[in-house]
Amino acid sequence: MILALAAAAREAKEKLVVSDERLHSMLAVVIANARILEDVSTTPDEIRSGLHFLRAILVPVFGPKAAQCAMVLAANGSATRPLERMTLESWNTFVERLATIISIICGDVFAGLIREHGQLAPAGL
Repeated sequence: MILALAAAAREAKEKLVVSDERLHSMLAVVIANARILEDVSTTPDEIRSGLHFLRAILVPVFGPKAAQCAMVLAANGSATRPLERMTLESWNTFVERLATIISIICGDVFAGLIREHGQLAPAGL
C-alpha cells in the first residue's frame, strides 16, 4: 500500500496538477488493493483463482470499475462485504447472480460463458 501511495505521489508531482477526480481514482485503487491484501490470507485459493479469472473475462468488456461493481452486486448486493470473503458454499449462487447481471447487459451467450467458466474455479475441491 505504501508503494502504491508513493507511486501516486510521484505521478502527481510529475503532472503538478492533479484533478480531484484523478486523485480520487488513484486513491480508490490503493484502498481497493489494500482491502484485497487484508483478505488474501483468509480467502480459499479456489475463490481467489475464480475471482481473478472472472475479472479477467469481465474487465476487457466492461472496464475495471463496472466489472467490480457487477461482481460485488452478484456477491451480496452491496459493498459492505468484500468479494474476497466469499465462501465456497456461496460460490455457485454468486456465479448464477453474476451471469444474470451479465445476461441483462450483454445477452445470454456471454452469460453462458460466465456460468461455464465460473464453475471451473471451485471444481478443484
